[in-house]
Amino acid sequence: VETNGDIYVSKNENNVWSKPVPIGPNVNSKSLESHACISPDGKTLYFVSNRKGGFGGKDIYKSSLQADGSWGKAVNLGATINSPLDEESPFIQGDGKTLYYSSQGKESIGGFDIFTSKLSDDGFWSVPQNIGYPLNTTGNDIFYCPAGDNTVAYFSSIRPGGQGDQDLYEVNIIRDKEIF
Repeated sequence: VETNGDIYVSKNENNVWSKPVPIGPNVNSKSLESHACISPDGKTLYFVSNRKGGFGGKDIYKSSLQADGSWGKAVNLGATINSPLDEESPFIQGDGKTLYYSSQGKESIGGFDIFTSKLSDDGFWSVPQNIGYPLNTTGNDIFYCPAGDNTVAYFSSIRPGGQGDQDLYEVNIIRDKEIF
């Protein structure tokens, strides 16, 4: 059973975390909001919501940091990224332009697959690319997160030999060419 959720913010000052507070009404709604990440420059929040007006199920939205420190109106990333089914777990890479996320509806091998898309200088997302097998399987493959220098990534999946339901996996990234 899905319940409504909100995104909260806590700040670490002098190694002490502040009490979490709701991120604000431009992001949080009466619907579910979850799986948030912030761009490296701290100016764009990407998150998942099942609010009305989307493309179906859960969609990925963004909100821009305003001059007063609040987050602006939530904007759906559009049909290039979102599908009639669910999208989950957005992660924006250190370049601030490469988005990784999971989708049930974008030419999926099965369940949720991990996709990547790149934001052009004129503000449009490229056609998402399924990152393929063996990372994507017929199960749910989500929460892809490249680390540090982009030579290692972590993700969650249900696979034979795992410990139960969703397990965390680490993968070494070997690039002989760029996707974009």
